[in-house]
Amino acid sequence: TDVETFGPNGVGCAHGIAVDGTPMDGAFTCDCSGTKFNGVNCAVLTGTENSTIVTTVAIVVAVILSCLLLALAVSRYQLRQARNKPLDLKEVQDELLANVGMGTTVDIPAGNVGWLLTFAHSFDGAMDEVEAVEATVVQAVRGLERLPRRLAVLLNHQGVSVQLATDSPNALLTAPRPAKLKPGDLENFAAVLCSQAAAGNFVVAGAYQVTDVAVGMQ
Repeated sequence: TDVETFGPNGVGCAHGIAVDGTPMDGAFTCDCSGTKFNGVNCAVLTGTENSTIVTTVAIVVAVILSCLLLALAVSRYQLRQARNKPLDLKEVQDELLANVGMGTTVDIPAGNVGWLLTFAHSFDGAMDEVEAVEATVVQAVRGLERLPRRLAVLLNHQGVSVQLATDSPNALLTAPRPAKLKPGDLENFAAVLCSQAAAGNFVVAGAYQVTDVAVGMQ
């Protein structure tokens, strides 16, 4: 036991007592009884293994939480930036028309107002059919009952136009925006047209039933 290289791992006992279990075999063990240390060489303070594990786990958890908080902060910043971004009406209009199959080639001219008409069925794309519907939409609107006087006057102006989407059941009715148009007039006009459509009175070219009307961007 006096030769430390005969101890566990080739070193002596840091604490405790060297025990020569088998005399003259060139090896001894360490008895850590009565000490605060353990391990084959009585060199590890009792409880430090668990402490090291706890410390490691705490570090890992702290790193994960830091990453989550950073991701949350970035997400909230991006959301705030998106909310504060100025509204691009042209972009919204293009998206609206694209969603109903009218693409970006159909546009409401500057200084105009518009309504999006939805028909019961899509058009087959025949040019004579499209021209017939486009030519009679305004006439059909003018023929509706209880038409607001402001809307009737609006539709009598030059520059009123209708554009159909040949691959979807939609048409865009546009007209020059009157200088004295009151807030809410467009929505009121759309409500009147919707009620007439719901009653089955909004029929174009004698065969095409309008089922819904929405205010377009302006």
